Amino acid sequence: MVVGGAALAALIALSLRFGGGWLLALGMRLGPAAAGIRRRRIGGWPTLEAAPRGAPTAPPLVLLHGLGVRKETMLSLLVGCRGPRRVLAPDLPGFGEHRLAAELERRITRAGFAFGEKPRFAEVLA
Repeated sequence: MVVGGAALAALIALSLRFGGGWLLALGMRLGPAAAGIRRRRIGGWPTLEAAPRGAPTAPPLVLLHGLGVRKETMLSLLVGCRGPRRVLAPDLPGFGEHRLAAELERRITRAGFAFGEKPRFAEVLA
């Protein structure tokens, strides 16, 4: 069994090194479905949703990811929090599948952030 795990780890490392990350992308697409998590768009936001076990008895729980990551990084937490409530993990604007408006994306640059040129929160959500 250890040999099989080592072979799988080597295959993953090689695919990430030479294959452009196709295996990682495939895992991000298939992982939520394998865990019983649905992909939905809620209010235009790409979201992972864990349905409650049984009838919902508590308000929904929303999990927010940090900078530089996407909703799929919350998968194990999403599964762990599932219980008497619906659990949601959206992609925040500019991350994962939630693209920013083209004009706003052109305005946001690393140099602009360095000099304090940040868009207002309302502009990002529009």
